[in-house]
Amino acid sequence: MFRPIHLLLCLLALLLAIPAVAQKDKSKKSKKEQKQEEIYNLIAQETCDCMEGKDVSNMKSEDIEMQLGMCMLGSFSKHSGDLEGETDLGNSADMEALGEKIGVLMFGKCPQTLMAVATSMQAEGDPMLDDLPPMLDESAEWDGGEELTGAIVRMTNHGDVSYIVLKDEAGTEHELMWLRYFEGSEPLLENPESGIGRKAMVYWIPMEVYSPKTRDYAVRKEIRALTFVD
Repeated sequence: MFRPIHLLLCLLALLLAIPAVAQKDKSKKSKKEQKQEEIYNLIAQETCDCMEGKDVSNMKSEDIEMQLGMCMLGSFSKHSGDLEGETDLGNSADMEALGEKIGVLMFGKCPQTLMAVATSMQAEGDPMLDDLPPMLDESAEWDGGEELTGAIVRMTNHGDVSYIVLKDEAGTEHELMWLRYFEGSEPLLENPESGIGRKAMVYWIPMEVYSPKTRDYAVRKEIRALTFVD
């Protein structure tokens, strides 16, 4: 039986238990693979958006599971035609693989939502959450993250670190630090400037770094996920 909530919470425990998500294969991908990756990112974002408006704190675990499954499968059904039959809804192995893939992408887009789900189920005494790490409620890495949407206007480099400069709808420019692997970075690896002029949605977290210029710590916006929306 497909249990989306348990798959996502197991992934949540794993991701929180390690300092950073392991880097994926960064080899050049085909256009088909890139297109499929964009669709999976879209499904993850739509699932996040669907769950964001639901008050999971007042739901029972089975209700949370049903809502999450409906959100995920509802979005998948809309876009499954573009995936060329890659996932069979009647195949439990395929559905588990789908849950794992979407769960990892969701963690980069709406970690607070997944944490709220986990916290609600933990309060209800779900045995699946007994081994969740203590950092679940106070995750220094993901706490305080936000989303930004706008057009990428340029790339800048400071030493060995690259920055993507994004201009939001109000015309404000945001300098976003490309420090390590983030979900959605693959299309930019071969040619980082290929994203200039394109509209993107970026999930970032605050990162405190030492500045030799000021001889003090400064907060930077570190990119953890990026999805092109044009």
